[in-house]
Amino acid sequence: MKFSLPRVFARLFTRGEVFPTAAAITAACILLVIAGRIAGVLQPLELLLYDATMRLRPAGPVDDRVVVIAETEADLQRFGHPLPDRILAQAIELLAAAPARTIGVDKYRDIPVQPGSEELASALERHQRVVWIMKAATAKEPGVPAPAPLRGTLRTGFNDLVTDPGGVIRRGLIYLEDRSGDTLYSFPLLLAANYLGRSDPMLERSPEREDWVRVGKTTVPALEPDDGGYAGVDTAGYQFLLDYRGMPGMFRRFTLGELLDRR
Repeated sequence: MKFSLPRVFARLFTRGEVFPTAAAITAACILLVIAGRIAGVLQPLELLLYDATMRLRPAGPVDDRVVVIAETEADLQRFGHPLPDRILAQAIELLAAAPARTIGVDKYRDIPVQPGSEELASALERHQRVVWIMKAATAKEPGVPAPAPLRGTLRTGFNDLVTDPGGVIRRGLIYLEDRSGDTLYSFPLLLAANYLGRSDPMLERSPEREDWVRVGKTTVPALEPDDGGYAGVDTAGYQFLLDYRGMPGMFRRFTLGELLDRR
């Protein structure tokens, strides 16, 4: 007996078997997708698609409120490596005289680097608009404290990053608990609060959900373990999906040498 595809379909339609079979196949496919989603099999693909949609977004306009002073290889050759505290103190003095509304230093300086440590300490004491980074001490990392004059204040915030497989940064942190159980706030959050003249982290409980926070008038939903393309991801601390808006071209940039040369 010869096999005939039209005859097979005719028999299925005659017996009413097409729709039950199609429904069973559809249900099986849905279950496979759900199982793959829960198991994390689809996470790499979903995150790649998420990255693609982020790249397709148009770049935002240059934000004139922010200027980046970059430390270049030429600066290190000229001023020394690591940069002496005196150079950092001079940079702060020039930025404060500009006048910068707030100054964020994204550079570890837990150990003084002479010469100029006294000058740096004096600059930090006089210019209350300086916010410095530190690295949180967790169960996996020992941490790096901020310069001594700023330790224990809200003028130092962690710059720890949450890295996805492949080294991609998609998530940010607003706050976290260190290994001592103390709550630490992120460097960008405290820098923004300092810019607005606030002496607190400016966090409030969101009216939408009690476990969400509001920064000013903006609610920042907390990332859940299975949000977006993630499947059972670790969401320790208060994490959120970063909103990349055409970085890094949206900020004006100068070098440290240009700043110190008053150019």
